[in-house]
Amino acid sequence: MKTAFRALALVLFASVSEISLAAEPEPLEPITRPRVVFWESENFVFTVHDRCTVDFDGLFASRRCDGATIYVESSLTFDDQRLESIKNGRNGERELKDTDIAFSVQGKKVFDWSASGDWYGSYNGSPRELVAALRRDPASTVTLRYPVGTIKDITPPNLGAWGQEQKKPAKAKHRNQYETVSFQLKGFAEAADTVEDAAMRVARSEMIGINILLAGVYILLVVVTVATIRFLSRKAIDGTKKTASKLEESRTERRIHNETMNLHIQEEAQRRFKAERLKIDIQEALAADDHDKAQTLMAKLKKLQK
Repeated sequence: MKTAFRALALVLFASVSEISLAAEPEPLEPITRPRVVFWESENFVFTVHDRCTVDFDGLFASRRCDGATIYVESSLTFDDQRLESIKNGRNGERELKDTDIAFSVQGKKVFDWSASGDWYGSYNGSPRELVAALRRDPASTVTLRYPVGTIKDITPPNLGAWGQEQKKPAKAKHRNQYETVSFQLKGFAEAADTVEDAAMRVARSEMIGINILLAGVYILLVVVTVATIRFLSRKAIDGTKKTASKLEESRTERRIHNETMNLHIQEEAQRRFKAERLKIDIQEALAADDHDKAQTLMAKLKKLQK
């Protein structure tokens, strides 16, 4: 009897120990690569990285980093027969994605896109919230609940119309099955910080390089603009000087022309005055019967009139 009891106790102890060990999270060591850190198990790979972008903010570039995020890949497969999957043309046997998994940290669900079908409402959380939760958790332990076998949308029970007696819902012919597993991602907070620092350094170097190039382009544009303004200013000044010179020449020619005309008028007036005077002298000489003097005056008049 004692022997049987001891054997039963050993069996129970072994069963309890096996259950405890199975419930314990599997510890995973970080594997660091440039700008990426990942933890790898037999069926899952957790990858953490940060994507920084360099955007233009005004005249110069600036960096923008969204912070560390996590992606999960798996070699496991399941038969996805949910309506949402059928609509998207990917129903059937396929590998698990992070959008098929519900993630929990410290007993709280922090990221779950798996319940986004027609009957389950909308998703909650995001990969960045999962990163934040793992950073806050001293043990950095994440629990995954993922589908196995064939997964279908389960139609909610028919509660009947208002004012009628509700019928007992029929028993579901198919029930979805899920597995749960936990992993301890060792050094998660430090790894996330390392990834963010590396991404920021790379983005900073890229930003500085772009800004140096932009500064050179802007300086060149300023030099070209100043040179163009000076060139146009010189052209404008030269044109103004030429215009002023032409105006001065025109004024001079007009003045000379006017003076010349005035001289001609004066000369013509003097010639006419002398001619009239000679005519008077000729008449006086003829009146005095001085034919010689009259002939001389007439010769002067003819010469003056030529």
